[in-house]
Amino acid sequence: MCRAEKSASEQEKVIAKRRANDNYQLALDEIKRDGDDGIVVNYFKAAARDGHALAMWQLGGAYNGDDYLYNYGLKVDKQEALKMYRGAAEAGDTDAQYLLGGVYEFSK
Repeated sequence: MCRAEKSASEQEKVIAKRRANDNYQLALDEIKRDGDDGIVVNYFKAAARDGHALAMWQLGGAYNGDDYLYNYGLKVDKQEALKMYRGAAEAGDTDAQYLLGGVYEFSK
């Protein structure tokens, strides 16, 4: 890979990280305004697509039906919860790593 390609690739990663952070913050702002759950979910999903660990953790809890998290109108979907927790865990979120372990332990 040439220097220009590497630089462009790194720029894309920086842009994706900024976009993820912006979408996550927009979701939090919508929550503070007691806004529309659909908008919140869309922002969380957009942030998750760009690798935002906390957005994936939030969505994982919502899809899992966890009592301590608001579900934002999402139906329980254990497979989607597992996917979100796994993504957050791989991104380094320790809460997601813990919850993922619990999902595996209690799904036997």
